Amino acid sequence: MRNKIRQLMLSGVMIFAMILSLNAEVTVSERDVSEVEGIKRIMVKNEYYEMELVPLGAQVVSFKTKYSDRPWLWSGSKGVYDSGHMFMDNFQGQVSPGGELCFIKHDYTIVQKGPEKVEIKFQAPTKEKMRYEKTYLFESGSPVVSVKLLLANESKNVITHGLWPKFDIHVSGIKEKNRYYRPYERGVMVTGWDPEMQKNEGEPFLQTPYEGWTAALQDDEKEGFVCLLDYNWLKWLYNCHPFWTVEWFYDDVPLPPEKNWATEYNFILVKGFENIAYASPVIVAGMVMWEKDGAVEISHTLMRSLAGELKGVKLTGKLKEVDNNVTHDLPVLEAGDINWDPKTVSQQVKVNPDIRLACEVALTGVGSDGKEFKHTYEYYWPGKSGEKFNLVAGCNLATYYRKPPKKIKEYLKPKDLAYKLNLPPRALEFRGPGFSKMRVMEAAARAGIREFNGAYFIFNWSGGTLDKVPTSFEEMFSYDLLIVNGVNAMSLTDFGLEATKEFVKQGGALLVIGGFYAYGAGGYADTALEEMLPVKLSGKMPDLERLAKPSPLEVGKEAQCLKGTEVGKKGLCYWVHSLTPKEGANVEITAGGKPFLVCGAYGKGRVAAICSGPFGNPQKGETPYWDDPQWVDVMTKVIDWLVFKDIKKF
Repeated sequence: MRNKIRQLMLSGVMIFAMILSLNAEVTVSERDVSEVEGIKRIMVKNEYYEMELVPLGAQVVSFKTKYSDRPWLWSGSKGVYDSGHMFMDNFQGQVSPGGELCFIKHDYTIVQKGPEKVEIKFQAPTKEKMRYEKTYLFESGSPVVSVKLLLANESKNVITHGLWPKFDIHVSGIKEKNRYYRPYERGVMVTGWDPEMQKNEGEPFLQTPYEGWTAALQDDEKEGFVCLLDYNWLKWLYNCHPFWTVEWFYDDVPLPPEKNWATEYNFILVKGFENIAYASPVIVAGMVMWEKDGAVEISHTLMRSLAGELKGVKLTGKLKEVDNNVTHDLPVLEAGDINWDPKTVSQQVKVNPDIRLACEVALTGVGSDGKEFKHTYEYYWPGKSGEKFNLVAGCNLATYYRKPPKKIKEYLKPKDLAYKLNLPPRALEFRGPGFSKMRVMEAAARAGIREFNGAYFIFNWSGGTLDKVPTSFEEMFSYDLLIVNGVNAMSLTDFGLEATKEFVKQGGALLVIGGFYAYGAGGYADTALEEMLPVKLSGKMPDLERLAKPSPLEVGKEAQCLKGTEVGKKGLCYWVHSLTPKEGANVEITAGGKPFLVCGAYGKGRVAAICSGPFGNPQKGETPYWDDPQWVDVMTKVIDWLVFKDIKKF
C-alpha cells in the first residue's frame, strides 16, 4: 500500500513537472500577412508573454502578458504603419516614426527555435552603406527580452549616428493609469496621468540620467516593465506624454570605415510593484515611504534581474534627514531568497514624517554564481508636506542632490590619427552670450588664421546646445584652434569633449574664455575640459567673483608669451572666475591681483584660459578691457603662441 501511494505521489510529481516543463517552453512561429501588414508576422510565446514581430523595422506590433488579456498595443487602419509599436528604433535627427529604421524591411533569420531559447536576428542596409543588426533573445521561464544592436560601417567614410529606441505603449492596456520612472540626480523622476488636469503631466526629457534604466508601471494592475540600458552610452531619457511613450537616446557614435559599435538592452516584465526605485542586472527594487501613526513606514519590493536567483538577501539601511544631516541606522531586513516572484518586506522608523528623508540601502546576498554581491541605492522622500517652494524663483528648492556617476566609454579612433597644421589654418569658435565682444575673430585673422567658423550656443530645456559640434575625429583635426567662448561642457557633447582632448593632446590649440555658462557654472568639473585647462576649478557655485574695484590688466611676473607686452592702461576688468593656476602653468595677465590669463601645455598642444568674460557695469568715463584699443593685440599674441608655437608662418 505504501509503495502504491509512493508510486502515485511520484507519478503526480512527474506529471506536475511535465506540465511545468510544457508551460516553460518558449516557442516561435510565422504567419503570412498582407503587404500592408509587413508580409510576415513572427509569433513568440512563453509563460510570461506573447508577442508578434514584423520585418518592417524589426519591431513588435502586438503584445500581451499572462497577467491580463488586454493588448498593450493598438491596431490602426494602416497596419503596422499607424499601430502601436514596441522595440522600434530610429536615428536621432530623423522624424519618428518616419525615420529610415522605423519601417525599413529587414531580412531575418530564426537562429534558435526553442524550446529553451528563441533567437531572431534582423539586419538591413542603411542609406549610408551601414549594416544595421538587431538580435532578439527570448528564454523559457523568463520575463526578459534581450535586444542586441549593432552598427557596422561598410562605407569608406566616417558615419555618425545616435540610436533612439522607442516604445509606443499602453501598459496593461489602460494608458491613463501609466506612470513613468526615471533615475536622476534628485532621486527618481515620476511622471504620468493627472486625473484633475485629465492629461499626462511632467518633464518629458531627462538630460541627466543617474543610472542606466527606465521603467513604466500601470497603477491598478501594478504591472509594467523595466528597461536596463548601458549608462555609459546613455544620453537622455524621454517620455512623449501625448503619445504614451518610453524612449531613450544614445550618444552620437562616429564610426570610422570598417568599424562596429554594439550595445544591448534588456526589457523585463514586472508585477506587484508600487514603484521602481532601482534596477540593475542583479536586482529590481521598489521602495515606498509613508506616514503611519506619527512615524515613517518603509516598504521594499524586490525581484531578481538578469543574473539569476538570489540567496540570503539582506537590506541594511540608513535614513538621512536631508535638511540637517542627521542619520538613523535601520534594523537589518531579512528578505531571504529572491526570484521572479516579487517579495515585499517592511519596517517602521520613529522619525518625524514631515521632513525630507533619503533612505540609503545596502543590499547584500549570494548570486546564482555562488559569489557574494552588494548593491547600494537611495530613495528620496520629500516628506509628508512635500517640497519647499521658493516663491522668488518659482520652483522647488533643490534640497536633495547626488552627482551622476562619470561615464566610461571609448570612441573608435581612425588609424594613424595625428595633428598637423592645416593650410590654410582654420579655427572653430563655440560662441556663448557676448562672444563677439572678446574680438577673437579679428585677433585670429591678424595672427594668420585664414578660415574662421562659428557655432552658436543656446541655453534651453536641454541644458545648452550648440548648432555645430564636430562629429568625427577627422573633422575636429581639420581645425588648428578651438575657442570655447562662454559655453558649458554639456553643449560640446561627450564626443566633442573627447575629440577636443585628443586634438589638443596631439598638438592642437585650445582657448577657453569665461562667462556665465563657463568653468564652474559650465559643468567643467570632471570633464576633459578640466583635465586640459591650465587652471584648477574652485568648486564654488557660482565661481564668478566681483573684484573689490575695477582693475586694469597687468602682465604677470612669470609671463612667457606676453612678456614685455603692453596690455592697455585704460581697460578695466570687473569680474573674474575663482581659478588657481596648475603647477607648471604661467600667469600671463592678472587683474586686481587675480589670475586673468593663464597659459599651459597639454600633451603636444597648448591651452590658454581667460579667467573672465565680457561682463561688468562700466561707469561713465571707464573703458572695459575688451574695448581697449590694445586688447586685440593681446589676443593676437595669445593666438599666435597657441597655434603657431614659434614656427615660421606659411
